Amino acid sequence: MKTSTNIRWAVFGASFVFALLAITLSHAANVNLIAYVSYSLLDSDGNPLQNGSWVGVFGSTDAVNDGPASWGGTNLIADSTLGDDVFLGWVYIGEPAYFGSNGTFYTANQITFDESVINYLYLRFFDTTEWPEGYLAWGTSDVYGFTSAFGQVTVDFVGNYVANMTNNFVIIPEPSTAHLMLLFLGLVAGMHSSFRRSKAAQKPSKTGVNGTTEKNGRAACLMG
Repeated sequence: MKTSTNIRWAVFGASFVFALLAITLSHAANVNLIAYVSYSLLDSDGNPLQNGSWVGVFGSTDAVNDGPASWGGTNLIADSTLGDDVFLGWVYIGEPAYFGSNGTFYTANQITFDESVINYLYLRFFDTTEWPEGYLAWGTSDVYGFTSAFGQVTVDFVGNYVANMTNNFVIIPEPSTAHLMLLFLGLVAGMHSSFRRSKAAQKPSKTGVNGTTEKNGRAACLMG
């Protein structure tokens, strides 16, 4: 009995250590990003982007910017990716106010990613202070590698990149609440109908010993 108890405690202890190690390794792979540009990001005329303009931060396994996904032909989706690229988050020109101005930005610890998967970073920026939608000028930075220290990654994306491309950006429409409710009600009605058919098929018929129905059995008795 004592041996069995010891074995159970040993298994529990090993499982606990394994789980703790897995959690530790998982958190160790996640790093916080400190990102900025030393020089301005520029609009299509070569002027610094206005404060509030949207800048996306993207990660990749390799040193290749695979670009955004398209929708309906030539339309693009602002925060989409292709291949092994991953969208990490948005930052904004002019933030924080005491640092980011004249087409620059600085962000610290607002974006977290797994450095065991992502090895390179790049920017995609838009000449708009609203959500990137419609015909917009936009551009990208070079792709930068990085090294981490004490759970942080610091990247200077340099700047002086121009929004030298113009495309129509769209938002993929999501199902409306009404459509989702109709779909749900249809599924419920279908399940209810299927349940009723199944219940009717399982209901036993009222037959007599000789295979006749109960009604015919009583009639036969009266005639006899």
